[in-house]
Amino acid sequence: GLTGGGNAGANTTLAVGAGTGITVVADSVAVDQAFSPTWTGTHTFNETIIGAKRVRLTGVSSPAALAASQNDYSIAASVSLARLTPAALGSTITGITAGTAGDFLYLINISVTPGDTITLTNEDAASSAANRFILASGTSSVIQPGGAIILWYDGASSRWRQIDRIA
Repeated sequence: GLTGGGNAGANTTLAVGAGTGITVVADSVAVDQAFSPTWTGTHTFNETIIGAKRVRLTGVSSPAALAASQNDYSIAASVSLARLTPAALGSTITGITAGTAGDFLYLINISVTPGDTITLTNEDAASSAANRFILASGTSSVIQPGGAIILWYDGASSRWRQIDRIA
């Protein structure tokens, strides 16, 4: 990596040492552009993140089939994508365990059977206030078999907000 300090100027000397993805030979430095770092923990970026490839969600869960009605449905905080199987003829979710401000959660209905829908209900008192949904239409949102919904946890209102729905 690079060491040193101060401000870079026209005649600044930087001490460069080899590291993962960096090769130093005599007066040249090579950076391996194929290097893919693995990060753990929480990272904050204060600028725009631009990616040339897809985003990979590693917190994927395939829990047991839903009951007909689910209040305060529990999804682990480590899960960013839940592959859900509704009960026969559909399931209703009135709320999901509160997230952390800024969390995104993708729900996918993996059923292929017509009528096996997942309905999210808007501001349903059957779930705790912090677990409820604020849905785009102000009414229930239905996830058809093969469909999905993207939710974002709004820390200011302590609610899951619908960002998008794919029929």
